[in-house]
Amino acid sequence: FRDWLRACYARKVDLTSGHMEVFNKLGREKQKALMRYALYLMRQCVLQWQGAHPLVVVAGEERDFVEKFATLVNERNIPGIREELE
Repeated sequence: FRDWLRACYARKVDLTSGHMEVFNKLGREKQKALMRYALYLMRQCVLQWQGAHPLVVVAGEERDFVEKFATLVNERNIPGIREELE
């Protein structure tokens, strides 16, 4: 999910297409699990953006991603992101 989101943000259509092909090959339950993970990760980004650092429960590469992506999150775009992922 993180790689796909980075490719989307960078507008690298060739990479996003590759990720979507992989996603399409997943079974329905794995697709749903990936969307739950995406919502979880976005929640972590919102918490980071809001300064609720003790509530951010990610480590390693996920923490690095959350810290960087949280700078792009704001009150205008997060409802749309959540809506698309649900």
